[in-house]
Amino acid sequence: MKKIITLDFECYVENNIHYPFAIGIYYDNTFKFFYLNERDNFEELVTSCLEHLMLLKDLNQYLIYVHNMSKYDSLFIFKYINLDIFKIRAVATSSDIYKIVIKKGKKLINMVDSYKIINMSLKEAAVTFNKDTFKKEIDYSKFKRNNINDEILKMEILSYLKADVKCLYEIMDNFTNKVYDKWGLCNSKYLSISGLSLKIFMNNYLKDKIENTYKLYNTIDGYKNAILRDSYFGGRTEVYKPYLENGYVYDVNSLYPYVMKEFDYPIGEGEWTNCKDKKLEELFGFIICEVETPLNIDLPILPFRIEDKIYYPKGKWKGTYFSEELKLASKYGYKITMYSCLLYKKRKSIFKGFIEEMYSNRTNTTNKAENTFYKLIMNSLYGRLGLKENSSNLSINLIKRENLIKKEYFNTEKGLESEFTDVSEEKIMIKKKEKHNIYTFGAIHIASAIASYARIYMYNIIKENNLEKNIYYMDTDSLFLNIKLKNELISNIGLGLFKNEYSVKKGYFITQKVYYIEGIKDSKNIIKTVIKGINEEELKSLKLGEKDFKKMIKKGSNLKKEIVTMNRFAKNLIDLNIETRTVLLNLELSYDKREKIYENDIWVDTKALCIVKNKKC
Repeated sequence: MKKIITLDFECYVENNIHYPFAIGIYYDNTFKFFYLNERDNFEELVTSCLEHLMLLKDLNQYLIYVHNMSKYDSLFIFKYINLDIFKIRAVATSSDIYKIVIKKGKKLINMVDSYKIINMSLKEAAVTFNKDTFKKEIDYSKFKRNNINDEILKMEILSYLKADVKCLYEIMDNFTNKVYDKWGLCNSKYLSISGLSLKIFMNNYLKDKIENTYKLYNTIDGYKNAILRDSYFGGRTEVYKPYLENGYVYDVNSLYPYVMKEFDYPIGEGEWTNCKDKKLEELFGFIICEVETPLNIDLPILPFRIEDKIYYPKGKWKGTYFSEELKLASKYGYKITMYSCLLYKKRKSIFKGFIEEMYSNRTNTTNKAENTFYKLIMNSLYGRLGLKENSSNLSINLIKRENLIKKEYFNTEKGLESEFTDVSEEKIMIKKKEKHNIYTFGAIHIASAIASYARIYMYNIIKENNLEKNIYYMDTDSLFLNIKLKNELISNIGLGLFKNEYSVKKGYFITQKVYYIEGIKDSKNIIKTVIKGINEEELKSLKLGEKDFKKMIKKGSNLKKEIVTMNRFAKNLIDLNIETRTVLLNLELSYDKREKIYENDIWVDTKALCIVKNKKC
């Protein structure tokens, strides 16, 4: 196991640009702080911290965790590192940075983004993992370049920073030791929670490797990958009726883990065959086909993609689908003309042992931290299986101080420290590079099947319980209904069963992941406002209420609000800046997944869209 160091930057903001003025590190019960004094510049601040780390004895035995490094702290390192002294490279995708390695001579500093592992803010993590060291709040707006050396302000920020790095240390020390004690995985062996989940599954639960049929890591040609990607749709999110009174909200207990445990999955490489003359019920895999829905269907089954938007239409079109979802569609009257099939071996759920143990560990503990620990690992495996191609490689454009140098190279998680490329006097930004033959760290055929089974499960619940006229809104594993579900479908802990989250007094559903609800939970009145992309603090500042959402179901409605927040950070990869931006919120949201039905210019209902020849009717 690597010993842990935690590191954090604190910044002031001027002219909407963030500038680092303090760095804190914590390790071996020791705090060390680096501060921007009047004589210092930003490069010297970063250099002093890195030089201190380079002097540590047995530096290679340490792993440095930086929370939200990818989105924030990494740019200060890239911008202000002295490349006459240090060399730098990273493991990243086209948009995220997972690891930074900094070299001086033969010594290496390894920095990892802890957010990629625990997937929550440090404040939320402190509450979840029962840590008392992070309780402070701070007003960053009072820190400016001309007052950061004020002794009172300096003491305040260093006290905050001290609590920050110690809290992160305690969380990551607890988390990584638990992983090591339970599964023997060192913290240097994983850079993300999904990567950790996959390693746990592969090492401890994937035991049957006869004929090498379990190929989660494989090379596939670009065409096969494109076909499988075409079949991969996420969860179903739709508004059916925009206003609900006296309703109920139900969530499935772990929908994706449930279907991973219960169903058969496509295993191996897959073989192409002409399936024009074959019977659908005999096939298992992915089928390129033309589908035609019944004319009177109002809750269609199959998803359809138009310019990256997903619809559930009626009509006639061509697409690629998992065979089991096509069988469901055929049951309800779809006409299916098959052309080519990518067929796989069918195996009983390979995830059964993994899901059963993780879910049992979750439900048999009253400790919130334990529950979250197993929940993170269990829920992250599906996401890893659907990981996009090449996303564990980094292509880097090196930007010189005066001009752009077009130079690219790749590195992977494996071999990062054994092969180090000299980047001399340049700066770094991220760019994606495409390849025809694709090495994937996932299994898109399995991920597509999991998503398909989840949609099948939810559709069957709706149809078998005659809920078509009772459903107002659906979001992947959630149903918003005007009637109660049957008792046999209800359980707070039963895997795949529904729990009643709360009841609804009034609810307005505007589009996917935009709604307002007044309800009752645990005998207490609640107000729940959801707008995708807007955090809780921003929602409070907007002061949106029932009257605002009521206006939004009127024909031609629109709402504009301006959000000014310190927390809306944006990465500027040209100048390597973190910027605070004012966001104009425009809630003139077009809901076009289903056709709206109006009465007296008030939106009251919807009906299925029509698609003909792969276009809207």
